[in-house]
Amino acid sequence: MSKKAYLIPSIAGATAVLTAVVTYIIGWKNITDAFAALHRSAADATGQPDLPRWVTATALLTSLAVVVLSAAIPRVIGRWRARRVRTGREQARQLLEAAERGRHFRLDPLPPPANDAPILFKRADDKHTEILDWIRGSTRPVVYVLGFSGCGKSSLMGAFVAPSLCREGTGPAGHGESTTIAVMIRAFGDLDATLREELGQVGRVWDSPPDLGSESARTLLKRVGKRLTDKGRRLVLVFDQFEEVLVGDSAAENAAVPAVQLVVSLHERPIPGVRCVLIARAEYGKEFEPLGLPPRIERETFMEVPPFSVADAARAMHEGLTSIHGTRDENATLAEALVREAEALGKIPQNVTPIALNMTGFMYESDPAAGRRLASGRISAIEGVLPTYVRSRIESGDIKDIGPALLSRMVTESGERQQPADLPALACTTRSKGKNTSAIDPRAAETAMLTLARHGLVRRVGPKWEVSHDFLSPLIRRALDGITASFWRRVRPWLPVPLAALLVAAGVGLWGVGQSRRAEDSNAFSMCASYDETHNLVRVRAPLTQQAIRHMRRLHELSTIEFFGSGPATDESIRLLAEQDSPLTSLRTLDLNLTDISNEGL
Repeated sequence: MSKKAYLIPSIAGATAVLTAVVTYIIGWKNITDAFAALHRSAADATGQPDLPRWVTATALLTSLAVVVLSAAIPRVIGRWRARRVRTGREQARQLLEAAERGRHFRLDPLPPPANDAPILFKRADDKHTEILDWIRGSTRPVVYVLGFSGCGKSSLMGAFVAPSLCREGTGPAGHGESTTIAVMIRAFGDLDATLREELGQVGRVWDSPPDLGSESARTLLKRVGKRLTDKGRRLVLVFDQFEEVLVGDSAAENAAVPAVQLVVSLHERPIPGVRCVLIARAEYGKEFEPLGLPPRIERETFMEVPPFSVADAARAMHEGLTSIHGTRDENATLAEALVREAEALGKIPQNVTPIALNMTGFMYESDPAAGRRLASGRISAIEGVLPTYVRSRIESGDIKDIGPALLSRMVTESGERQQPADLPALACTTRSKGKNTSAIDPRAAETAMLTLARHGLVRRVGPKWEVSHDFLSPLIRRALDGITASFWRRVRPWLPVPLAALLVAAGVGLWGVGQSRRAEDSNAFSMCASYDETHNLVRVRAPLTQQAIRHMRRLHELSTIEFFGSGPATDESIRLLAEQDSPLTSLRTLDLNLTDISNEGL
């Protein structure tokens, strides 16, 4: 929780502690007198006149310590945890790299291979090669690759199609100049700057890139297209998640977006040597034509990336389990069970989206015990394992205090994924006098993001971060709402207040019980003796000495005892008082070494 969330409860808690202490002191001259009165009340209330003072002191100090620590410990632990997070960036980075190297299933799009690495991407339905061949042979300036959320469009294009295009015309080892340059970008932010950065890289278009200055996107593409055409090459510009630019309430507003204006210009006034591919969710496809973009004609202007069939998904899951465990007889059965759960998770009957398949596989790979429960059918992914996994990773380890704060700025209140943001923007919450005020240490924020990336919840997009997949956004929102609404999280900052109030109530109650007991004892004592408080003198009816002594044990000061009475009962009482184990020995306030027990004065 934020520092602000603890401010008011901390002030209230400190006030409550002071009130508790003042309540004990009030009515007495100083703390010593207050403690003495409290001790007398405790002795009277418990019926233990000889109650040691250290017992009362220990109980009082323990109670005060509980109140103080209830306010101090959460803040101390929070600061200790934050310090660990700030200093754990390198370890978090190493853990993420190790996880990505050894991970078969993943929740974010598959990254492209290194320049000299083989292209290993494949789909069970072989759709990736079909789309690659279609893009290679298309002469249209603008085409679409569409598909429902989670069908693997970004992975297919980023990890297979774009790298394959970039290796056209190169040697067997990928060396030499390719006939195609494929650049995959996102349309958010400063499009002109993004294109200048991507196309201005050394060796991509120019061996020694010229100063591109502040050239606009279309001007730059004209320059690039001419250079590539002269050399018999071409540029394929791929816009990933193009639907994220449709943020306006009307077609007119969306048509004014720079990325839309650029693509419309490429459609209406093509640039030689430049082709454009728009990756978008299928449900947004009908919104493109009113913007001036080409109509959707299957295999002419668009191809769709479908979900897997159940059989293809089972084959892919089996390959993944074999990669993790090696060849085992139970892999086939486990794969079928996990695919059934993935089908229910994707909510497309008789089909399985790659993201749902990867989610079930990722959970099994991360927690085999949870994966086996998932495969057994005893618990469902969407209602059981998956929400539990998401929430447990958000609150895991040292990032439990800042993980929710960062993720809450990456998803909307309705569970939609926000556009990528850099770390300073995620760590900043307010503006003071025109300057950003950071609520989260940037080093701690980076460590938390690296840890969340290792758990598959977020991913890096250049220098920015976003939720790994829009499929995860509603699950993260639900987890964040549950964390925010957690009873313990709401109560914890205020805990010192009820504890202090309880301490005050205990003291008042103890005093009340002690007073009541003292009144009862006073009435019983008056039947067998009388007490002169001024001279600390007790006059006892000798025949009732035993009863009187029980009440005299409650007297905290005692100097003189006088007995009166006559007859055999009185003589017998006096004889007992003079013996070695006299009942008077129980009176701690009476020094028997200085006391003479006799019948004189009776």
